[in-house]
Formats: sequence, structure tokens, C-alpha cells
Amino acid sequence: MPMRPLALFVSIAILAGCSACATGGKAPAPTNPFHTKGVRALAGGDRLAVQGCSQKAMESYFKAVEHFTLADDQDALAACFNNIGNVYLENGQAGEALVFYEQALWIYESREDTRSEVRVLTNMAAAHLMSRSSVLAESRLDQADSSALEVGFSWPQTQVVRANLMRETGNAQGALAALQALAQKKQSPGPAFDASLNVALGKSHLYLGRFDEAFSAFSNALKVDQERGALLRMAGDLREMGRCLALMEQPKDAAWHLQRALGIALLLGDETEQEVTETMLTDLPGEIGSTPVPDYFLERWAQGDSSTSPCD
Repeated sequence: MPMRPLALFVSIAILAGCSACATGGKAPAPTNPFHTKGVRALAGGDRLAVQGCSQKAMESYFKAVEHFTLADDQDALAACFNNIGNVYLENGQAGEALVFYEQALWIYESREDTRSEVRVLTNMAAAHLMSRSSVLAESRLDQADSSALEVGFSWPQTQVVRANLMRETGNAQGALAALQALAQKKQSPGPAFDASLNVALGKSHLYLGRFDEAFSAFSNALKVDQERGALLRMAGDLREMGRCLALMEQPKDAAWHLQRALGIALLLGDETEQEVTETMLTDLPGEIGSTPVPDYFLERWAQGDSSTSPCD
């Protein structure tokens, strides 16, 4: 999906962060009109980001940056920068994500907001892991754990990212054990965490060749993502369920899940998800991945012939 140039994002981020700091960055009164508009734009960006509407989410977040800059609300600016980083990370652009995470971290450190620091450090670790920089990922996780310990704070997502790091560095069994222990604690901060935990469990089971267990975990993630309307995540869950079924030599069921994933990706206009899922469908044996009615709609949507766009 095309996104606006990073250079523009960075210049706005730096101007927003530094010009406000000179005056201390005190939070404005709730009646500040720019603050009110910023809150509205930030909430809109969050809603669009959950749906997987990356470009529209970015537009809302940058409106929020402008309003919060005028309101001189540093905490809100940091939240915007963190969320912009999340959108980049969701789209596989770890380097760009880190630029904005760094800016958010700088503000939180300046304001001694340790809990928010922990969250951003965890996100930075995930970005480094995506970039295959396991040493940097571990360093950020250690920082997050140390900071959390100082203030008696627990952020479960840090443990999920550490487990992902363990899996990616060859210790899938240890990762699975850590994730299962975390799941038993039932200390969820919200649905997004529940989904990410189940995806991490699914990937660990998949790595270990436990396809039934992996399918179940991805199915649990799908249920959560369906409830919260996380469309792009739903496509990813369905794709991984299809992968499990293909590995279990159930090509018809695999095709059904992959077609569902592809339909969502097409309606979202997410080219990366579309290409990955289409390749998986093509790799299924014979004509098993081809069914007349779904194919009719998938072909229409691929040509841009749809009356519904979730991002409008």
C-alpha cells in the first residue's frame, strides 16, 4: 500500500517534538480547541489502524500531530508518534517505525513517564526483531524489563516479544513454554494483546510442527480480531490457518481459509497480503484452490470493482 514519504513525516515529527519542548510542554486544559480536535483525530486514526486502513490512519494521526503541536501537548504527541510507528510496523517497515518510536521514547523519557517508556521500548524491540537485529531487540527488551521493575509495572506484551525473539533465535520450545505460562496468568490488557498472544502461540506451535495446536491458536486469534474489527489481522489469521491446513494435507479446507483471507486483503487494497495469499493458493495441488463463486468476486475485487471500502 502506498504511503507518504518518510522525509515529510520526520520533518513534522522533529518540529512538533522540539518546538513544544521549549516551553515545558505542559498538558493544556481540556477546553483547548486544538486539544479537542487532536483527540478526535487520534481516535479516528486508532480506529482506522485497527481495521488495517494504513494510509487513512496516517492521515488522521498527522492531523492529530498538528493539533497537539498547536496545543503543546507533549504526552499526546508521543502517543501519536508511537501509533505512527505501529502502523509502519504493521506494514513491515521496521526502519520507518523505529524513527517514530525513538521520538516517542525521547518525549516519554523527558517527562519521566516510565510506563509509557516500557511500551515504546517493547515496540522498538519488535521492530528490531522484524529487521533481524536480535541483539538490538534483546537490548530493548532488557531496558523495558529494567524500567518496568523500577516502578513495579508489568506489561505482558514485553513477554510476548521476548518469546518471539526466543523462537526466531532457535528456541521455539522455550518460547512456547513462556507463552503458555503467560496465557495461564490471564493478565490481559485488552483484545489486541489477546490476539497477539494467540498468534505468537500459533507461530511457536507451527515452528515445532504441531499443526493442530497452531490451527487452534490462530483460530482463537481470529475470533478476537473478528470481534474488534481488525480486518488486516483477520486476513493474517486466516492465512496462517490455511497454512496449517495445507501442512496437514487438507487442501480444500486450506483453500477456503485462504480465499477468505484474500477477499479481505483485496477489499482493503493491501497488496502485500494479497500477493502472499495468492501464492499460497497457487501452491495448493491441482485446481483445488479454484472455486467458481468465490473466484468471481475475488476477480471483481482485484480489478477494483467493489461498492464497499472499509477505509472510506
